[in-house]
Amino acid sequence: MSTKLRIITKFAVKASVAGGFTYYTIREGLWSDPEETVKLYGRMYNNIAPYVKRNIPKEVATELPELPSVTDITCLVKSSWNKGVITTFKFISNLPEHTSNAIEASGIKGAILSAIDSVNTPEKPAQA
Repeated sequence: MSTKLRIITKFAVKASVAGGFTYYTIREGLWSDPEETVKLYGRMYNNIAPYVKRNIPKEVATELPELPSVTDITCLVKSSWNKGVITTFKFISNLPEHTSNAIEASGIKGAILSAIDSVNTPEKPAQA
């Protein structure tokens, strides 16, 4: 098999797997509205939990926590989202201070101030 054919075959397999996975997750509702995603998690939980309980040895099962419920996941996602929004707006509100600190730390404060002064200082007319 030639090198080009191997590369094309490898790419085709990877693209097919990625495309199939994307198609399946869209069809199952992962990328739709939040209610559909919660329903998908509920279906996955109901299908996977019995296999986990039956097929994991008792010693391992006692050490593993239970799979989180749909309610737990929903609360976690809401909490994480809210923390992200709060952190983003906190950063935005502190942006002037962050900018000042960055300018002082980089040592270009003097250059910036002299550039501002040169713009604000009116030019003297040439004497004839």
